[in-house]
Amino acid sequence: MLNIEEIENQGLNRSYLLSIAIDDIEQAARKEMMERQLTLQIKGFRRGRVPFSIIQRMMGNEIRDRILRTSIETEVDEYLQRNNIRPFRTPELEENLENGNDSNLLKFNLSVELSPSIDDIDINNLGISKAVVEITDGMIDEGIASFVRSRTVYKDKPTDTVIEEGDRVTLSARGFIDGEEITNSHIENHDVIIGSNQLIQDLEQGLKGYKTGDTPDVEVNFPQDYHFDMLAGKHAVFSCSISKVQTADNSPSEEEILKTANIDTMEEMRSSMAERIKNFYDNRSVALLKETMVRAIGKNLKFDVPKSAFDREYQLLLNEYESSNLDTDAEEDDVSQEEVSTSADESDGETVSVSTEKSTSLDDEHISENTNDIVPAEDTSDINHSIAESAMERVRINLYLSKVGVENGIKLSNEEFSDSVTQRSAELYPGEEKEYMQWLNSDESHIRGLYAQILQEKTIDFLAQSLNCEDRKVTVRELEEEIRVME
Repeated sequence: MLNIEEIENQGLNRSYLLSIAIDDIEQAARKEMMERQLTLQIKGFRRGRVPFSIIQRMMGNEIRDRILRTSIETEVDEYLQRNNIRPFRTPELEENLENGNDSNLLKFNLSVELSPSIDDIDINNLGISKAVVEITDGMIDEGIASFVRSRTVYKDKPTDTVIEEGDRVTLSARGFIDGEEITNSHIENHDVIIGSNQLIQDLEQGLKGYKTGDTPDVEVNFPQDYHFDMLAGKHAVFSCSISKVQTADNSPSEEEILKTANIDTMEEMRSSMAERIKNFYDNRSVALLKETMVRAIGKNLKFDVPKSAFDREYQLLLNEYESSNLDTDAEEDDVSQEEVSTSADESDGETVSVSTEKSTSLDDEHISENTNDIVPAEDTSDINHSIAESAMERVRINLYLSKVGVENGIKLSNEEFSDSVTQRSAELYPGEEKEYMQWLNSDESHIRGLYAQILQEKTIDFLAQSLNCEDRKVTVRELEEEIRVME
């Protein structure tokens, strides 16, 4: 009944002209109405005696529309399966009104975006190593000292007495280099214990001799091996405001420390502290490993991506960039006045139905490896090309991870999802868990998005666990620098 003619075959895009004879639709509709006439009973007529003209007037259009829709859906699905065509998303259907001399034909245009052929990658050939921090006695000593400080009782010092080693100071500060404020250097009402090395050493030691209410400018020389390269070896000045100074009133004894920690001996205390520190940096190292692995995978994927997925990701990243710029502009305005931040709709091989819904996109070409082909003509700046490249890489990574998940049967149980949501709400929204859950349940798309994200994280965990890589010893500073670069 339906004739399907391919009129475009370019990259991941396919277009077809569908045509069906009106007489075929009428014939099928007439046959169904005649069958219904045999058993139909309506008011004023006996069963099987309803005139055909009344049946046609009552239900003819509904029957014709259904026969047309069913014919298109069924025959298009059979055509796609017969020709091994896997749509990436629901094909788009629109009526073709240019019938010309074929007045007996109904014509439609069908647009199909194909699922890409996704690369296979041997993750063990990506040159990835795992950064491992070796726990030292000094780290253990500092861990125990920090534990003791957290249980030390402090009392306010007289306002006319100066800051000394071991005092707890409540401090606000901003750092400047050559008169320019250091990004993210601002702290507000931050408690620091002098000598604890919570802040850079020059800043802590430079507070000695000042009193509550003082506003000193403290000179700081960043070490040459400072973990932020842009600050290493630089001279800075921190404008400080000291709002409170306290001194230790009662430091716990060794016996009290062990009792508080529910441990019998200092040897056990040191062993327990070493394990806690190791677990902390192991978790940091694993997080770095996974991020390194995912980025390496992204750099090695080269397949064409569906344009609809790219458009969506590009627009998302562009919106994020524009939003961050608006936030920055607003912050700069405030400072001036005061004078001072998808996944894909990939089909997994199931039958795909036809939809008349239209999509929006950046251009009419499939997305190739060359990002010059995918940025709109008016968007030729470096920023837009950078966003385009990031969008391309993210789509490829998402599709690759989806493939890995399907091939390895990675699924997320209801219990796993529920436990993960509970953990996330507690970690990200402490004290606001109820409001977060209300937001999550307010829209099914919120749940679907979070489910996809958690499933993807489980897939990344699977890949990381199957990765054979060598350990690489690093210092804490080196680990934190590698993490900072990744961020």
